[in-house]
Amino acid sequence: MVWGEGEAQQFAAFKLKPGTTPNTVEIDWLMAGPEQRKGIGSRAIKEIQTQAQALGVKLKLMPWDKGQVSQASLTRLYKRHGFKPIGKGARSMEWEPVNEIARIPNDYYPGGKESLP
Repeated sequence: MVWGEGEAQQFAAFKLKPGTTPNTVEIDWLMAGPEQRKGIGSRAIKEIQTQAQALGVKLKLMPWDKGQVSQASLTRLYKRHGFKPIGKGARSMEWEPVNEIARIPNDYYPGGKESLP
């Protein structure tokens, strides 16, 4: 992904791979530049989530512990974007698409959500 032009150009690159469970994609790695802490990684995450939401796909990842950004900082970043640890004490994280029907109050439907097809 590329945003801007010339010296103001920003980019993000990432590798996705099929997950081990149906309707799941793993973010193998994500890199943003040229400078860190400018919101480029967040912008890329949001774009990936928008596409995953449209496809109804769950995202999984493991915050990397070998880059310039600490694993703890990456974990906080992903949490801000709705990723949650897969299990108690787990470092792997996942994000699930929002079920739009679940966001609508039950009293919006005369017969409740259970009456939906």
